[in-house]
Amino acid sequence: MAPLHFIEFTLQPHPPHESLPCHRSRLRGELRAYINRMLGDAIGNPRARMRWTFQAYLEEIVFRDRHQLVHWPPHIPFANLSLLKGGIRTLLELRRLLYSQDPNLAIRFEPVTAEECAKAVLDPMSMHPNPAMAKLSDGPIFEPLIVHSSALHPGDLGRLGVHPTSTQAGAVKKKFGKAPRRQRSDVKRRHQRRTGKNASHNAQTGSSAAVLHGLRRPPKRGITSFQFILPETADHKSRRSDYYLTDDPIDEFVSDEDADEIEPASEGW
Repeated sequence: MAPLHFIEFTLQPHPPHESLPCHRSRLRGELRAYINRMLGDAIGNPRARMRWTFQAYLEEIVFRDRHQLVHWPPHIPFANLSLLKGGIRTLLELRRLLYSQDPNLAIRFEPVTAEECAKAVLDPMSMHPNPAMAKLSDGPIFEPLIVHSSALHPGDLGRLGVHPTSTQAGAVKKKFGKAPRRQRSDVKRRHQRRTGKNASHNAQTGSSAAVLHGLRRPPKRGITSFQFILPETADHKSRRSDYYLTDDPIDEFVSDEDADEIEPASEGW
């Protein structure tokens, strides 16, 4: 018998961002992980984390770690990746610049000199990665891409029309306007409720019946439960008993002498 050969294999865990369900979320996670790893390699601290607000970036990355982020694209604001407008194309542009092999285009961290730190104390905006867009603009970076998808009925999958959608929030509303709401027209309005005595109706019919939405209220059925409940069926609430209390017909089948003997025995129970 040939000897068995064992091959050592260790399953490598996937990065955290690869487990995210959305492609845009996975891309943001990939960019954050790459920038954190690039910062850790630059300052020699593998636990370093990038700061995306300018105040925290200035205090921790520039003054404490003595590094700065260079070659940030001028058409993309420096902010949290979740706040960037432009959809996935903005994130793809950042990934292209991060992985670029051109030293004049690649986004990277560079050391900060003592003169630059002293200048940053007097002029903090000199250390901003993108001072031209220091304030996050409300307008989109790229023109929104709107796709007209078919809207199908959930029952028979019949075509109902088209439904425009976009990766940028508010792009469809800005171009086509706000769609009319399809809801009840009497929302937050007074409704006709059940009233007590309708004066006009009672004046015509001479009755005092209550009305419901302009119609007479249907008559009540009254009590429908049984008058008695037998002890042996009291615990079975789900089953209705068909027994009623009636006169004992035993006198019809026995003589008067036997009936006199049965009555004292029944009283002793």
